[in-house]
Amino acid sequence: MKFKVAEADSPFEIVWDKIGIPHVYAQTIEDAYRGMGYAAGYERLWQIHLSCAYANGEASALLGERFLAQDAFQKAFNVDGKQSELPASDGDSIAEAYLQGLNAYVRALEEVPLEFKHAGALPREFTMRDIAARYRFTSWFQHKSWTEKLVLGRLMATHGVDKFSNYVLHFSDEDRSLVEELKEPLQQIDPKIIELAYPHVKVPSFSGSNNWAVTGELSVSGKPILATDPHQPFTIPSTFFYIHLHTTSWDAFGAAFPGVPYFMMGYTKDVAWGLTTGFIDCYDLFIEKIEGSEYQTQSGLKQVSSRKEIIEEIGHRFYNKFEVALSKRLIERDSRFSMPIKKAKSKSKGTRKMQDILFISDYVNIKFGYDKNGQPNMCAFNKLIKKFSSNEIDSYWILSVDAKYNKVSFFNLYEHLNYTHTDLGPGQTMLQERRFFNYFDQDKDYAISRNDVILQMKEINRIATKSLVERRERQGTEREDILNAAL
Repeated sequence: MKFKVAEADSPFEIVWDKIGIPHVYAQTIEDAYRGMGYAAGYERLWQIHLSCAYANGEASALLGERFLAQDAFQKAFNVDGKQSELPASDGDSIAEAYLQGLNAYVRALEEVPLEFKHAGALPREFTMRDIAARYRFTSWFQHKSWTEKLVLGRLMATHGVDKFSNYVLHFSDEDRSLVEELKEPLQQIDPKIIELAYPHVKVPSFSGSNNWAVTGELSVSGKPILATDPHQPFTIPSTFFYIHLHTTSWDAFGAAFPGVPYFMMGYTKDVAWGLTTGFIDCYDLFIEKIEGSEYQTQSGLKQVSSRKEIIEEIGHRFYNKFEVALSKRLIERDSRFSMPIKKAKSKSKGTRKMQDILFISDYVNIKFGYDKNGQPNMCAFNKLIKKFSSNEIDSYWILSVDAKYNKVSFFNLYEHLNYTHTDLGPGQTMLQERRFFNYFDQDKDYAISRNDVILQMKEINRIATKSLVERRERQGTEREDILNAAL
């Protein structure tokens, strides 16, 4: 297949051989990397998206709360790079070319891929910061010297240096003295801290890999041999992305991480290289001494600083972006739409404001969903009641876009209160979406009187209050039973 990326010097060609390896034929090295980016997007877009979520501390938004600890860890150590500037590099032109090819594929998508639909996510374009974050994230699961130091430090402090010093390369007299000086805090270190970086790995658990080279003087062919064995498990899709790049003056073949424009292992006509996890000493491990709100440094005590990081929960990150974009588009296209005059305040983080925009004088709540249950933007029943009873509003519109069933519905909430959950407490309500969509007719006139709305809200309040009281009583009884059994 021949491709032309907007920024490309000339068209390039991508050919897949009989075992599925892509070969990029281009006129320039930059165009070859544009082809590499395009082919990576074509084959591994979801894998790239997910890997960037890991690196940027955003896995929870895709995979749920079990990744909160890992996301917090990545953000605390600035793996996403948001606490520092992105320095210039001699390889920026290659990385930019790769991104141009990758993002060209993203922009060419005519529909959301199935993996994204299943996760409730939307494809996005990638940046240089994504590549940098991927590099830093790789160091966490490849270069594990800090975890080795942590475990060996505790073992040496507990059982003696001599039993373990031979397992450490270049262990010096200074290292021996340091273990003795830090003996007490080293003995108290809990190795389960490693789970912050590797939440799904048994602790302590170590792996390794190997590589070796044979000089041509010792081989039958007279050519040197290089072997590299990174000990990666078999996965679908593979950890690596194999690809061949060709120009009139340059050839390269190797294995790359999808979404990153470099060959972890590979060769050209002139050189071959490999990479393994060699446990090289590339991290310094510090035991912090805290005194009140200060910590000890070589130059004295310094004040502990803190910063606030927001980690979005599953299902909110991408939907909210869609809703905000749709709101802006409606406001730009039609003067009858405008931003709300007053913004609803909420003490609960992550709770959306009651309205997104106004249509003339009516509140409009925009919602995008894919196989979601409930309407999280409607959980303010008390506010709905007060605004309606005070004649501040007489309608509250919901614009719902359901990607799974390709449905767009625009309706007045007050006319469909009988499709709400009533077991969430008297101050909250959610739309029973599946039941609502089964019976909702977009063309039907649902106009009902003000008194009908008030009576419906009174009934919902009665049922919701009764349900809440019963639940509280049931919980109280359960607690009482537990306490009685403990006597």
